[in-house]
Amino acid sequence: MDTRMHDSQKGDAPQPVSTSVAEPAEASESSSERAGAANMGAVLEHLVELRAAFDSKLRYDTTKDLQIEQLHAELETYKRGERDSMQRAILVDMIRLYDDMTDLVANSGLPADASMQRSLVAFQKGILETLRRNGIEPYRVEGAAYDRTQQRPLQSVATQDPALDMQVARHVRLGFRSAERIIRQEIVDVFRYVPL
Repeated sequence: MDTRMHDSQKGDAPQPVSTSVAEPAEASESSSERAGAANMGAVLEHLVELRAAFDSKLRYDTTKDLQIEQLHAELETYKRGERDSMQRAILVDMIRLYDDMTDLVANSGLPADASMQRSLVAFQKGILETLRRNGIEPYRVEGAAYDRTQQRPLQSVATQDPALDMQVARHVRLGFRSAERIIRQEIVDVFRYVPL
């Protein structure tokens, strides 16, 4: 019990002040503190759960972003492959047209100064220029030896001279290549040794 005196109480004998009201307040404060601590613990637990859910979502989003980037790269590769395939088909057809024009110019029987002959030659040069603008260059392998990596045989020409075996007998058509690969090998006739 508190033995202090209130200012309003003046007299000879001190009168004790009752503290019974303060004790329940102290008890209430300590139970309130316990309840607040319990609530704080629940809030912290909830924050930990939220953090775990956020981290999980972040990992999921990162995984999805990587998958989307990978799918985009695959799509671009596919589109580039399709484009290259279509372009290659067109270029091969242009090469065939060049070959046909070469035959037409060589076999037209027209004099070189005839208007029609000049037009055919101009058209042939235009095709060649279109191929060059697309990175395709004509080539002819130098030397007499047949090179299977750059030449394709059209016909075999029999010879009894063993020194001519696997030598180029005639250049039939130019080869065409890009910087990366051969589009069409040069077409040649090749000598083959045939003993008597």
